[in-house]
Amino acid sequence: MAAMFCGMAQARAEAETLLQQARGEIQRERQAAVDRLRREVGALAVLAASRVVGSSLDTAANRARADKVITDLADEAVAEVGGVH
Repeated sequence: MAAMFCGMAQARAEAETLLQQARGEIQRERQAAVDRLRREVGALAVLAASRVVGSSLDTAANRARADKVITDLADEAVAEVGGVH
């Protein structure tokens, strides 16, 4: 009987260790995703600005152009991750 309890305690300890490792991995992956998003947002902003400046007409046209670029790039990004929103 004592051996059974010892085995259960060991299994629980191993499960807790695996759970903590999984949580750590999830946190690392989350942080990596946030870092990638920050870099991509910066790149998108630069791209949008360069497209607006490259063919500047007026303020409304610039705003519409920037919005279209951002929307198009966001759609592409969503498609790359399999439609996750």
